[in-house]
Amino acid sequence: DDYRSLSRKVLAAFEWTARSVAFKYLLKTDDDAFVCGARLISLLAPLPRLGLYLGALTANKTVVTSRASPSYERWSDPEYVRIFGSAVYAPYMQGAGYVLSADLVSLAVHHAAVLPELPPIEDALVGRLVATGVRTRRNAPKQIRYRTPANRASAVCERDTEFVLLHKLTLEELEGCAATTARRRSNRCPRGPCECRSLGVQLRLRQTLVSAEPSR
Repeated sequence: DDYRSLSRKVLAAFEWTARSVAFKYLLKTDDDAFVCGARLISLLAPLPRLGLYLGALTANKTVVTSRASPSYERWSDPEYVRIFGSAVYAPYMQGAGYVLSADLVSLAVHHAAVLPELPPIEDALVGRLVATGVRTRRNAPKQIRYRTPANRASAVCERDTEFVLLHKLTLEELEGCAATTARRRSNRCPRGPCECRSLGVQLRLRQTLVSAEPSR
């Protein structure tokens, strides 16, 4: 059970969900991410319920195949090239957090079932599997954020009124975000800032707190 088995785990979860649960959207995220559920629901509310693929977009990324690459050990993906005949990934949403409508979850499961093997880079694979069914591709880098090493995640959770998902947090930071958002309650936001679309806070230095850069 390691990072390079993630495609199998995610597609198995997709298959079980499609078979066992009535749902409109599925969020795939990592266990080092803090999610503001109410903001996510607000983000999804006006969007289509079919053909939706939402996240932080990566496009025109070259598949790592050379052993000389410093990224080879973790990110090598010769299986993708062999199966799909392309050295460039189809556009995909970064694996820290992406949303698929229910029809795309089923489409991914269907297409994965006929592959001779599953390439190991899960987020890029999902982008390829759903490519033919996507009607709305929503790039949301302002909502899907990446913590930078010098930043205090709790400050982001408390002061930032736009993020939906904050990635690359330690367990302590995850607990801090939960405590921080619970602490910021008021008559307007009785369940904390994650339950509000906006706290009316103007965060002028947002880019010093979070980064929209890809996770790799």
